[in-house]
Amino acid sequence: MAEERRKREALEQQLAALKAQQEQREQTIAADTQKPNITVSASSNGTDGIISGIVRDNLEVAEVLVGGQVVALNANGSFKTELYIPRSGKTVEIVAVDTKGN
Repeated sequence: MAEERRKREALEQQLAALKAQQEQREQTIAADTQKPNITVSASSNGTDGIISGIVRDNLEVAEVLVGGQVVALNANGSFKTELYIPRSGKTVEIVAVDTKGN
């Protein structure tokens, strides 16, 4: 019985610590005003275009869009995507959003 009580108390302490961490994270996100930073390079070979880059944020990047399409980020924040470029050229918007929505 005493062993079960110790286990329960230990689990309650762990749960309280996790709740405190979650609250701290939520407060940090709520106070975030910094926009993600995007560094980009582009190259083309005829109609084949490659856009690559890296996205950094003080907290966490939620998503990256290249030309309106979601692009997967690697663990280090880098990305690479290929796209078609017509003869007349193409303007591509690159957007990064962090967990706050900045």
